[in-house]
Amino acid sequence: MYRSNKPLPHPSSPRWISRGYLPHFQEPGAIQHVVFHLADSVPKDVLATMDTKIRGVPANDQSGERRRLREFCLDHGHGCCVLQFPKVATAMQDILRHFEGQRYDLFAWAVMPSHVHALCLPRDDWPLARIVASWKRYSARTIRDLVRAGEASSVGIYDVTPVWHPEYFDRFIRDDDHYWQTVRYIEENPVKARLAKRAEDWPWSSAGKGQRHVFPR
Repeated sequence: MYRSNKPLPHPSSPRWISRGYLPHFQEPGAIQHVVFHLADSVPKDVLATMDTKIRGVPANDQSGERRRLREFCLDHGHGCCVLQFPKVATAMQDILRHFEGQRYDLFAWAVMPSHVHALCLPRDDWPLARIVASWKRYSARTIRDLVRAGEASSVGIYDVTPVWHPEYFDRFIRDDDHYWQTVRYIEENPVKARLAKRAEDWPWSSAGKGQRHVFPR
């Protein structure tokens, strides 16, 4: 479990890139909260409704409102939700942790039925976009194989193509308080979505199996 006594790395000269309609922050030493989701987890009609709501929000608040609405949608489990199946969720969690301590430091995560949360610090030569792309690439192949083998046959799903939405959401961590708020948000997400009574009861997260952080009093 991670608990640093040193000041958290803070970006001194923000850099932004765009891989579509979403801007992404990339700066060495910045801890990032990343959310990526399955391709069918935000239906077109729901997305259209969200866009209508966002147009009525002041320009400075639209980014935050878009994120809030999308997270609300993801927690309601639209689409195939193949990450709900234990073998699929376990495989996704294993992929998140595979290069932990090599390509990135992974501080918190949660594999939800339709999406994934990760709080990480990229290491040298591994920008965030490259890390997320590798997670998606390896997990897509694994998920397709598991689904074709019948792991989702109980709900009549035998193929998932494409697996992931091409974009992802990221927020850099501003300070120590923001870090701990984000850890709490990620680990409590299964409780908020009514998938578990307690964060530690959800086995596909950093809170599961005795891995939960000790929060400052």
